[in-house]
Amino acid sequence: MRDGEWRLLEGVPGWDGNRTWDGFICFSWRGREGQRVLVTVNYASNQGQCYVRQPFDELRGSSVRYAIG
Repeated sequence: MRDGEWRLLEGVPGWDGNRTWDGFICFSWRGREGQRVLVTVNYASNQGQCYVRQPFDELRGSSVRYAIG
């Protein structure tokens, strides 16, 4: 993940009144060969939930597989 394009993404509340979304940082990285990595980290001391706004127009209408690890 050294060469490529890094982009900060917007995390938003999972539902109205849920303030735990504010503990996340979300970003993507796109490599030179076109592979894309989405990283979401909860840096708060508590569990939380958020949605990530994905501005990837080229993925619209496509199936996307996420690996959680």
